[in-house]
Amino acid sequence: MIVIPPAEAKAWGLRENFPLEVHRVGSTSEDDAPELIQARHQEVLKVAEQVIEEHAAAFRELAKGPEGPGPYGDV
Repeated sequence: MIVIPPAEAKAWGLRENFPLEVHRVGSTSEDDAPELIQARHQEVLKVAEQVIEEHAAAFRELAKGPEGPGPYGDV
């Protein structure tokens, strides 16, 4: 069963028991394999860690905000 919120159904002009066809777009079952999703997730985390490490000083300055250190002190 697929439930469509009433506001969306109204916007699409759907009514109860209206035939609706659903298609998967932009993905295949192979791309959705848990192992591939996990591998991509690990790659993203690695890149994020590199960016944080590389720009740590800038992030600390930005965290201070325009008024200087916030309520949590110097981060």
